[in-house]
Amino acid sequence: MITSRAPAEARIETDRDVLERLGPRLDDLQQRTLCPVTARRLWQQTWLDHVDVQPLVTTIVGADGDLRAAAVLAVRPGPVARVVPVGDGPSDEVRLPALTPADAILLARAVAAALCRLRRPWLLAVRHLDPADSTVAALEGALRWGAVTPGDASPRLVLGQDRSVRAHVSRNHHQQVRRMRNRLARDGLVPLVQHLRTPTEVVAVWPEVERVCRARDEQLRGRSTLDDRHTRDFVRTVVPLLAARDEVRLTTLRLDGRLAAYVLCFRDGSARRMWNCRLDPELQAYGVGRIANDEALQDALADPSCALFDWMRGEEPYKASMSDHVHRAVDLVACSSPALWAGVLTTSAVRRRLRQVRDGGGVAGRLVLAAEPTLHRLDRVR
Repeated sequence: MITSRAPAEARIETDRDVLERLGPRLDDLQQRTLCPVTARRLWQQTWLDHVDVQPLVTTIVGADGDLRAAAVLAVRPGPVARVVPVGDGPSDEVRLPALTPADAILLARAVAAALCRLRRPWLLAVRHLDPADSTVAALEGALRWGAVTPGDASPRLVLGQDRSVRAHVSRNHHQQVRRMRNRLARDGLVPLVQHLRTPTEVVAVWPEVERVCRARDEQLRGRSTLDDRHTRDFVRTVVPLLAARDEVRLTTLRLDGRLAAYVLCFRDGSARRMWNCRLDPELQAYGVGRIANDEALQDALADPSCALFDWMRGEEPYKASMSDHVHRAVDLVACSSPALWAGVLTTSAVRRRLRQVRDGGGVAGRLVLAAEPTLHRLDRVR
């Protein structure tokens, strides 16, 4: 335990029940600092329950016992201690919440001290942070070998007073959806759309959701996130838990009884956050993915409390036609020595170049696309 001279105490805790012990105090801090669903305790605790890591949770505790700031991190096993946020991988947004800039500075110093306590070389990799998070700048200043760099973009759409879909999407999107619906009608196919929200409803369709997810992932990348047992079990657990809190909206589109596409959103205060969507490749010609996204947006517009539709990470073209601005996250990477930092910079440069070649298409682009698993491994040390 580290004690500061200020009327606040910095604590470093590594036991696996730390989040359960912090309980409502951590919930209160995350609520007061507007942490999104993938940066809140239920999500974090569920991830900890399914992943082989060592918690490394640093908190700033006020004189009255309330939490002033928290960095909910974990250490992955290996010769180099890779320190990541709890929820690393499936979390589209990460936060290091602090009530005030002064609390953020105390938290950054405590995190730096916690890293120095590790008994082997370490690499800190925290992605998908909010650039307005005061802890980010404070932590960058507290760590010698590290940097904050631009991260992934999340297209977003502000929902206005006119709650029609047409008022919120591009002309091209509107025309494509209409054309695809007409094609379904010509072929005698009647789409069945449902917006599922209860744990029972979600669990009942989950095997079909996984089937579609795997098929689309393998078509695009030759592998699926569901290939990882820890990720698969985490998702199977956390989605029903969120549904029990009325925080899930799962839009499904069926053709002749077969699941053709789905859109999994989280109801997060006044925001609807689209965390995962996939389509059945065998039915792709009918534009089922675009139609399902259109239906998910309609469902959000039907909710008068919903003011924002967040398409979350990724700048795919379909998102551009259904958004009006982009939020860009930042990534924080730091390490314990200049030699390790040089390796991080080299790996990042190689990764950027490979992505440029991949996105450029052609023979070289297809070769890099086939090597996506290697890019994925490089991404882990970014």
